[in-house]
Amino acid sequence: TVCDQNKKQAIDQKLGTPEQVTTIYSGIDLDRFDVRASREEICDRFDLDPERPLIALIGRLAEQKAPLDFVAAAKRVLQDRPDAQFLIAGDGPMADQVLAAIRDEPRIQCIGFYPHVPELMSVLDVLAVSSLWEGLGRSVTEAMIMGVPVAATAVDGVPELVHHEKTGLLSPPWDPDALAANIHQLISHPEESQRMARRAKNRVVPRFGADRMLEQIDNLYWT
Repeated sequence: TVCDQNKKQAIDQKLGTPEQVTTIYSGIDLDRFDVRASREEICDRFDLDPERPLIALIGRLAEQKAPLDFVAAAKRVLQDRPDAQFLIAGDGPMADQVLAAIRDEPRIQCIGFYPHVPELMSVLDVLAVSSLWEGLGRSVTEAMIMGVPVAATAVDGVPELVHHEKTGLLSPPWDPDALAANIHQLISHPEESQRMARRAKNRVVPRFGADRMLEQIDNLYWT
């Protein structure tokens, strides 16, 4: 399994005994995320202001990711922080619903599929995740590797990555107000946000490299 919560679920559903189920976190090519793009260039590409907070949701626009909750959370944040800017990078079956929910709010943009995720992540002030379920949450892992503060829903394996108020902020799923409060907290207290992001990076990098995953899989086959 890719997280301990999935392991517990598998055992609870009697898919195997505790001895038969092993958690191996999905490995990531760390070199791919060793990148820093120009915030000014990225912001210019999407007509954004590099001096204002930038928050993004990156993922498939489908029920699992609850993109409408992200839009609702963004609109709540904008009530108190009209300087905030939001991007949704991704495509999927809910794209039209997302665009309809955004309507004519220029501070929320849906940019569709974007192939250069590391570059985009590197200029964010917050990665927000509104998912209703996840394995572990790959975008969360990637953001933490890059030192980007994270506001995420506490579903499945995500709390194994995001320790609330230590390596990021957690909120319940289906609760845009709580997600909005966490986004607001992160952009309003950037020094504390960066401290959490540094702790997250220090915790995640040694555990989520692709080489470590391959080594663990190899060891598992030989046991």
